[in-house]
Amino acid sequence: MVVAMSSSNQNSQCWDSHDAPRVAKLLQYLDERQSALFGGGGNRIPILAFGSDSGAVMLTSQLPQALLHKRSAPKSREQEQVEETQKNASTANIPVDGILVENVGARLNPEIPVVYLTQSNEKEQREELVAALQQHTGMTRHIPLPPVILTPTFLQERLPNLVSKEQSRTLFNLIKNEELLENGQRFVHNPRSDPTVQRLVKKFVQKTLQPNDQSDNPPIVDSGDMAKAIEEVLMVVWGQDVTT
Repeated sequence: MVVAMSSSNQNSQCWDSHDAPRVAKLLQYLDERQSALFGGGGNRIPILAFGSDSGAVMLTSQLPQALLHKRSAPKSREQEQVEETQKNASTANIPVDGILVENVGARLNPEIPVVYLTQSNEKEQREELVAALQQHTGMTRHIPLPPVILTPTFLQERLPNLVSKEQSRTLFNLIKNEELLENGQRFVHNPRSDPTVQRLVKKFVQKTLQPNDQSDNPPIVDSGDMAKAIEEVLMVVWGQDVTT
């Protein structure tokens, strides 16, 4: 089961410390209702949190502390003293089993396993990632992701509810004909800052959303939202953080 959340600041759309208690509350809710949500049997399903950019910083730097201070119901002073002792000794009551982030995020207590992902075109590891790997051995892991190539159906595979196979091939051919790909598979330049790519995506979206478009009848969506979704998918091929 996948649960998606949006940041509370919809102006900047960036995650910050105000979001950590909200995420902690949701994680605790999922953990406390495992049987109701996923069935009985006593088997606990691991809960993982994933984020990139500001979301990654929030997960690794602010969420752990929010989880420690989260309480599902009022407790007596004796219970709070016991839990405070347990909190300082272990993380047994933390309702998240691991965090996955993209090449960013500091490390604070409590010790929660963290996997740092770097895309294929990210040549350098960020300082906080290097520090985390050195200081938290056994609790952190780095996984470099393999290169992703652009194929005629790539867009449809990544956005199946937005783009048809025919439309995916159309955009692929537009990009290929402009000689924007190295060896016909990967972008030569960052597609987010390449004006030719931006022009092709805009042209593609306008044509796709025309009322007389008969190819597989994709859902009508806002052109800006569709262009942004396509841009983020193309950044995967570029192989860098989608915010780069």
